[in-house]
Amino acid sequence: MMMNEYVATIAFQDGAAPIQAVGVPGAQAPTVTGAPGAPGGAPAAQGPGGMGAIFWLLPAMLLVMVLLQVTGARKEKKRRAEMMAQIKKGEKVQTAGGLIGTIMEVGETDVVLRLEEGRARVLKSSIALVTGAKPANGTVEAKPDVKATV
Repeated sequence: MMMNEYVATIAFQDGAAPIQAVGVPGAQAPTVTGAPGAPGGAPAAQGPGGMGAIFWLLPAMLLVMVLLQVTGARKEKKRRAEMMAQIKKGEKVQTAGGLIGTIMEVGETDVVLRLEEGRARVLKSSIALVTGAKPANGTVEAKPDVKATV
């Protein structure tokens, strides 16, 4: 048993390409007079803004991101400047290279650190953080006399 089919062509008013639909005999072909995607064949209304709103939103988001980074960098720079100004003899510090020691001398641009195995002179700018405060009695802590065994 073979079914007869019909072909309906739907044309849109806005000049979009016509669509052909295949259906079952006896069924009515849909009639569309509005824009594609509009419910009930009504002409589609353009929403406020459209794609233009996205083009304004993108630069605004970029501006917010840049402002957040700039303010964060300023806070970090201020915190670091305060830390460098307050460095004193006897404080435990860690350098950017990973050395941990106690400050023995403070110069204008450099400091002398007492390490487990001797001393090292490093630039103040290489100090990453202050790991411990100066002892209460003002003396530098004594290093234990422990040798590592392998």
